[in-house]
Amino acid sequence: MFGYKCQECHKGTVRATTVQNYETKFENVPFVVPEAVIGVCDDCGAHHFSGREYARWRALFDQSQAEQGRIMSPAEIRQLRDDLGMTKSDFAALVGTTRQSLYHWEKDDRDAPQSRMVDNMLAILRTSCDTGPVDVVRFLCRRAITSPAEISSAASHIRTADRDPSLID
Repeated sequence: MFGYKCQECHKGTVRATTVQNYETKFENVPFVVPEAVIGVCDDCGAHHFSGREYARWRALFDQSQAEQGRIMSPAEIRQLRDDLGMTKSDFAALVGTTRQSLYHWEKDDRDAPQSRMVDNMLAILRTSCDTGPVDVVRFLCRRAITSPAEISSAASHIRTADRDPSLID
């Protein structure tokens, strides 16, 4: 995987290095990989990353998000579709995706969960089914505030709501 000439300095060799508690982000959400293997140039110190290793990190991130209840589970997605009385084809059309994508999100042994964007849409639908019309901006602000996502240029109402969460309830 490593052992090649550095693509940055073209002098050193990239060597595998194990890093404990490696800090990274997925979809702007901070995540710590307990043990990561990265390539480090022995001359300039540039970091290089393996696609296979990155995929492993992503799988760990997805698993942690599911375990923490930060994304809807396959059963929750199926239940939402059932509550709406929709076929897979109709529900997929409603959320703007393909039937195949929905099939994968609903699989208990899915390879990867739906994106955060899709999960936000599903959560809005779930809330609308449970409580009626949803103020989408307030709903998304509330999720952004309670999420570990880092939003560096948040809209003023998000910053205001962060100081006083009652403004978005």
